[in-house]
Amino acid sequence: MSPVLTAPCVPAAGRGQEVGLDPNASSEGVDRPVTYWLTADIHATRAELVAAGARAVGETADVGQGILLARIADASGNLIGLMQRSGHDES
Repeated sequence: MSPVLTAPCVPAAGRGQEVGLDPNASSEGVDRPVTYWLTADIHATRAELVAAGARAVGETADVGQGILLARIADASGNLIGLMQRSGHDES
C-alpha cells in the first residue's frame, strides 16, 4: 500500500489506522515520531493529563478538515499526541 498525504499535518484516512506527516515538526522542536490518541474533547483530555502531572507542549492546533491536535509530555519527557475530529463521539 502506498502512503497518502492529503495536506501537511493532516492524517490520511485508512482502514482502522491513520498516518499523518508533519513537515514542520523539526522546526517545532519535535525530533521523534509522536503517536496521537483520538479523543472526543481534546481540551478536557489535555487538562486532565496536565492535572495528573503531564506537561503541555505548545498550543492546541487546528490543522484543518475539522481536526485539532495537541501534544503533551509525560514525566520522562515522552511526547504523547491528542487528536480530536469534528463530530467524533467516543460513546
